[in-house]
Amino acid sequence: MEQLGPAVCVILALSAFVHHGIATAQKGGYVPGVCPLSHRLFGLCVELCSNDSVCPDDQKCCSNGCGHVCTAPYKVKPGLCPPPVGISLCAFLCQQDGQCPEEKKCCTTSCGLDCRDPLRKSPRD
Repeated sequence: MEQLGPAVCVILALSAFVHHGIATAQKGGYVPGVCPLSHRLFGLCVELCSNDSVCPDDQKCCSNGCGHVCTAPYKVKPGLCPPPVGISLCAFLCQQDGQCPEEKKCCTTSCGLDCRDPLRKSPRD
């Protein structure tokens, strides 16, 4: 009878996990898209989300290398980035297009990344 205790605990834990997954699916908790790759080896070791349904807007619950955080899904918007011009602030204000508003793309500056308007095709193209 003593060996039955751990088995019961495992069954209860699995049933709670399955129930949580079903409730999330019924709630429409999946956000389409892919979590962006993190360039860090590991991030803040906290669980700020458990699934997409708890994230605001169209964000996904993604691993940061140690914990989970709500993040804009990886998205490539149409158009091309303009070439870097002049000297700019050395800052990484975005990592990918999905983090930029409206039609803007995450583009390389002379020293970092920033949301920029994409190049427009000429009327001849």
